Amino acid sequence: MACYSPSMIYISILMAFNMLGNIYRAYIHEQYSLLAFILFVYFSFFLLLYFSYAYRRFPSQEKSLHKDIIGLVIWFLYSAIIFGFVFQFSPILGFLAALFLYVVAIAGSAIFYYIYVVHEEDENERKWFCGSVSLSQGELDVISEKV
Repeated sequence: MACYSPSMIYISILMAFNMLGNIYRAYIHEQYSLLAFILFVYFSFFLLLYFSYAYRRFPSQEKSLHKDIIGLVIWFLYSAIIFGFVFQFSPILGFLAALFLYVVAIAGSAIFYYIYVVHEEDENERKWFCGSVSLSQGELDVISEKV
């Protein structure tokens, strides 16, 4: 079972109210493409959270088809959301700004593809990246006494 923090629940509730207001405004102004985009972003956000949680449950050293497929799904959802935002906002911006946003979206998509599909970290990289520190029980007792 997934464990969600109170901040994630709060963000989800705010997103639901914001989504309902935006759906109403898009429907009133007959902007059906925006309506579809709002629904897509809302549901893909939750799918992205679900698949990210599922991806983190795999051990970092495990190589399996399921892990690769979940990594591809995460990359696809992230890329689709980012490209959707760029597509929705590009008519408002000028040509150069829209072109810059597409370049940023492509770069972000490439970075996420590398992180979730190509990159295989070993245990030393993970410890360095997370900054984990190993403490003995005696050191933990000394620290807890000082606090």
